[in-house]
Amino acid sequence: NAAASLAGYSAHAELACKVFTPAYASESKLVQAQVYGASVIKVDGTRKDVFDTARAACAKHPWYYCGFQLNPYASEGLKTISYEIFESFRSEMPDRVVFPVGTGSGLIGCWKGFKDLLHLGLIRKIPRLVCVQPSGCSPVAKAFMTRSKIQPVEKPKTVAEGLMIGHPLKGETIIQALNETKGTATTVDDERIIYWTHELGTREGLYAEPSAAASIAGVCELVERGEIDSDERVICMITGSGLKTPHSLDGRLGKPLLIRPFEIEMISS
Repeated sequence: NAAASLAGYSAHAELACKVFTPAYASESKLVQAQVYGASVIKVDGTRKDVFDTARAACAKHPWYYCGFQLNPYASEGLKTISYEIFESFRSEMPDRVVFPVGTGSGLIGCWKGFKDLLHLGLIRKIPRLVCVQPSGCSPVAKAFMTRSKIQPVEKPKTVAEGLMIGHPLKGETIIQALNETKGTATTVDDERIIYWTHELGTREGLYAEPSAAASIAGVCELVERGEIDSDERVICMITGSGLKTPHSLDGRLGKPLLIRPFEIEMISS
């Protein structure tokens, strides 16, 4: 998603753009970057391998690295999430804001934005932030939940490909944000993520990719555990469109009914 955005802005600014991506990345995500004119380089390895390869290429060539893992402007730009929440709710700010977490730039940016609003006297307190990660790649959530050091995940495995960050460089900052806001973290398994990917569509008309639907899955997990009360106002960040990962619901959707022209008696009422 970030690569597609960068490619689009690069095209508008008439800048060359090279996108380094894991070989397993969904083709539908890569097409968007390619349409914008970016050169896509697939790396046969983990997200850390991609990160290290891109950094090595930037060291060799006069290129600027824009990845969310290191670029400080990523979190600064994402502060606008908190500003938009404030504009929408004003005096009735949410109790919690829930993020699916990979690099954590969204959660960190939102936290920093809320701190700006608090400093300006526009809000009285910062909503409690929630970090949700898939069970197959949850280094930050597990560290927070067990009050231990972050242990990198060498071989992440999850349907939420956007959250497969086994070596989160901003992990300690995420934990700092959770502690300062009296927030929490949780993990969710792939089955629950896919379930809520489908349910978001049928219940709310929102077609999210699994990485995005993880936030809803995490809220349900916390409600079941009694950590979120039924009267709390909760915002879940839906961070990506399901159009980029249509294969994620393979086997869960029925086949379209094929009929001849005007064969309407075949259609159930």
